[in-house]
Amino acid sequence: MMKYFILISSMVFLASCNLMTRQDVKKEEEQKQIISTLQKTKADSELKYSDIQNDMRVIAGRVDALDHSLQSNQQASRQEVEALKKLVETQNEKIKLIQEHIDATEMRLTAAINAIKPIGGGSSVAASAPRGKEQGLLEEANDLLEARDFKKAIVRYQNYIDKNPRKRIGRGNL
Repeated sequence: MMKYFILISSMVFLASCNLMTRQDVKKEEEQKQIISTLQKTKADSELKYSDIQNDMRVIAGRVDALDHSLQSNQQASRQEVEALKKLVETQNEKIKLIQEHIDATEMRLTAAINAIKPIGGGSSVAASAPRGKEQGLLEEANDLLEARDFKKAIVRYQNYIDKNPRKRIGRGNL
């Protein structure tokens, strides 16, 4: 009985032991190798993922810096545009004042011309008018005055007066 007991207990012991065949050992090694390869692949993937996240943070920082720079440039551009608008408005006001001054001067000059025409027009003035080149300067100045080219007319009258300082007819038109 003891022999049976020993035999049965050794069978139970052997049955409870995990005995593996060579084929089972190969399968287990292949599984370990596959697990090892998968773990390496996972570690490589996590490293690549970490690198990509780091690159994305760097790019996001650059985008933020560019965005800030763009906003600063836009603000500076807006300020420049506003300054230019104010400058244009100022220049337009100055031009308007100059135009008003020119119009007032033109009106005074026209009034002076109209006041002189009755005095200067007539046969007595024509009879006492100078002859030759001086007469040409005076007629040219009168023609320019009638054509409303006041600047040239003033120059011609001044030339006539410079050549004929004692003649009264040129002084009245100037």
